[in-house]
Amino acid sequence: MIIRHCSPVLLGCKPAALFALGTDDPGLLSGFMPPGTGCMVVRRQKAGLLVFLFDRAMLEKTVLDDPIHGTLVGMGYPPGGSLSVFLAHLQRRFEYQKCPHEVGLFLGYPLDDVLGFIRHRGSNYKLCGVWKVYGDPELAKKQFRQYELCRNRMESYFRGSAGSGRRALPLAANQPRPALRRVYTS
Repeated sequence: MIIRHCSPVLLGCKPAALFALGTDDPGLLSGFMPPGTGCMVVRRQKAGLLVFLFDRAMLEKTVLDDPIHGTLVGMGYPPGGSLSVFLAHLQRRFEYQKCPHEVGLFLGYPLDDVLGFIRHRGSNYKLCGVWKVYGDPELAKKQFRQYELCRNRMESYFRGSAGSGRRALPLAANQPRPALRRVYTS
């Protein structure tokens, strides 16, 4: 499940991922998080934890960039806030909302799609894949394919490392990340 949801983040194609972890121990994730990656529990649930995994640099660039920053401020996020302030605010939003819609902006979904989802209440979308698309379906299809390539690459790595004596997790702290970030589009 971690491969399915986190590969695009760990390979540098997506700023963040949100997923349910079927345990109440978030320390399980620390063994494969490369430098520059953060993780926070946004909600404790009966079946475990709802976890937000992110690439710090990519997420900071995403949420502090206009017009996304302005949109988040318009939704109640503190003006001029840093990434850590925005993440703390998002975490508080999860306390009283099952899934605040603006989380899509943190996950790297296009602004038009997040605003379209809010405006249309999840209906009248042009395409449904990783998210519901209200803007450019062709651009979204390219992103969906890129995320799938990340998952396939990570799954292939794990299949290839089984029984070979190599590390089970490809993103150990001592392994260079840039080589793993290369994702081939074909």
